[in-house]
Amino acid sequence: MATPESIDSSGVLLIQGDAGTGKTTICEWIAPALGADFFDTGDMWRGMTAYALMEDFDWKFSVDCDELAKIYNFKCDGGRSFVCGIDVTEELRSSPITAAVSQYASVSVLRKAFTRAAREWISSRPAIVSGRHLREIFPEAAVCLHIERELEESKSMREQHAGDGNAHLVQSRREQDVQNAVVAGVDLKMATVLDVTGMSKLDQATAVLELADASGFEVDWSLVGYGYR
Repeated sequence: MATPESIDSSGVLLIQGDAGTGKTTICEWIAPALGADFFDTGDMWRGMTAYALMEDFDWKFSVDCDELAKIYNFKCDGGRSFVCGIDVTEELRSSPITAAVSQYASVSVLRKAFTRAAREWISSRPAIVSGRHLREIFPEAAVCLHIERELEESKSMREQHAGDGNAHLVQSRREQDVQNAVVAGVDLKMATVLDVTGMSKLDQATAVLELADASGFEVDWSLVGYGYR
């Protein structure tokens, strides 16, 4: 099986950060300008969690985690997300999944299964990849940004987002993410930190694209935020 070092990381831009920092929105704004495919690994973790809860795989039991790791695979088709052939799309943003996802992401054997599945999924170039601790997948990616945002602003954004009742979970998920970074062996100092607190969507996208441009990505500035204005 391929190792992280053997994966072609050219043309890969990583956008990582804690819960509620607005990673997905940033990626959606910059993808048109880079002509890049956008891969949200958060959906992979949520998909794994949804499937685990459906099939009674408990993260606290190693035998369950070992079995889940063996069979886990992820696929997107027509805007739908599938885990082991089961459509989990409707469950991805539900409160039970949001509350449990960081627990499954804390299990080492599941992280290895996640990394394998992510390498298989993220195949196009250029590619924008959003999630947490992404150096596990692409250790030599051209750009790795760690997005930060003040907690209260993140909560406020979640509360204002239509249909998102998970604002109260942001803090606990961030605390779990810190522990998961230790499990992953990821040094966040290896990423370029960008604090987007108080910044408009356009300003956030511009800051990221300037870094991408400096790293050799081709940027069509006329397409920044195309479809989201």
